[in-house]
Amino acid sequence: MAEDRDPLTLEVDRDYVGWITMDQPESSVNLLTEPSLALLDRLIGELESRIATGKLVAVVVRSAKPGSFVHGLDVRELERVRDRSDAFEKSREGQRIFRRLERLTVPTLAAVDGMCLGGGIELITACDHRIGSDDTPTRLGLPEVKLGILPGFGGSVRLPALVGIQSALDLILSGKTISANRAKRIGLLDRIAPKARFDMEVSAFLKDILAGKARRKPRKKPLAKRLLEDTGPGRSLLFSIAER
Repeated sequence: MAEDRDPLTLEVDRDYVGWITMDQPESSVNLLTEPSLALLDRLIGELESRIATGKLVAVVVRSAKPGSFVHGLDVRELERVRDRSDAFEKSREGQRIFRRLERLTVPTLAAVDGMCLGGGIELITACDHRIGSDDTPTRLGLPEVKLGILPGFGGSVRLPALVGIQSALDLILSGKTISANRAKRIGLLDRIAPKARFDMEVSAFLKDILAGKARRKPRKKPLAKRLLEDTGPGRSLLFSIAER
């Protein structure tokens, strides 16, 4: 008998922090599906209503699945794509939902404990802050590009803005996954925390965010990276290599 529960739930605690928890029924991993995205859209609407009445100060997105934050898009969704126009429409709908998350007027924090792949990357880049567990199963990447699926929910724009063009292209074009430590080094994660006290570190980070102590410092780029990414000729060279 199927479990009668939603893949995403929203709980608002006594401190007016909203906790969106992903826990897909009858699955060992969380996957993005059309119904789960529609539910996320509805939950964001509830958050917006609470913000409007002053009853929300922050949002945390997390997973209840051991070893799985979001494993990406459910590839069975591809079988339901009728044609090119339908693919564009589904992509635009995902962009709209993640843009709505991005535009919430309270701080948002993604707590990544476990695999964060494909659409999971697009989800966390739509949040203001990101913390990851240093546990071995925590890896981040865009492996769906190996199936010909590029980030279509806004990740192709948000990722370069967050980590720089070269690091973003490396992830977008290769399909490789990286550790939490590597993700922090390139700026994809703001903090990493030991698995044993991950929940406590998430709460501590949230307190810092609400106290204004977690402002992101501009990352200083090496000279070679600045020449490639921040000049017209450099970007032209970079994109020509990426196109090849």
